[in-house]
Amino acid sequence: MLGWRLLSRFNCNSSSHSNLISVLNTQYTRHYVSRRTECGFKIGDSASLSRTFNHTHLKTLAGLILDFNPIHFDPEYAKNTRFKQCIVHGVLINGLVSAVIATHIPGPGAVYLSSSIEFPNALFVDEPVTSEVTVTSIKGMVMTLNTVATATDRDKIVLKGKARVLVPKFKMKIVYEK
Repeated sequence: MLGWRLLSRFNCNSSSHSNLISVLNTQYTRHYVSRRTECGFKIGDSASLSRTFNHTHLKTLAGLILDFNPIHFDPEYAKNTRFKQCIVHGVLINGLVSAVIATHIPGPGAVYLSSSIEFPNALFVDEPVTSEVTVTSIKGMVMTLNTVATATDRDKIVLKGKARVLVPKFKMKIVYEK
């Protein structure tokens, strides 16, 4: 603020004005050597959501994506599979990961750029599941997350992977460093 008060006393067309600007810029850069952008998150931050998917959820999803595989709906069919009962669509489990990203880390406005996932165990219908994301890297506006979903009653991992998300611009801030 002091700089602007001094500046108002000078004629903007004079050489003294440009000298004053040089002095102010030098004083400013003397205090701050560099600047970078950062979001409010750090490596190791995590968040989670829990949910139980029932037959109604599976039927709704199947109607949207046209996946009517009997392993999700037909208990008689499922009995003859290695799972012995109906299992939840993987896309629903990954949807819970997306929900954590959209509501917590980095939150509203995030854009899901890519993911790499695997399903080491099945999630059964009406079984509680918890999805958790953990920040593993932040480069500019791109955040990398470890993702894991666990069948909570059996303590079995049903999804694991990585996701890359774009942090919303309004969550970024400029940090000046000395």
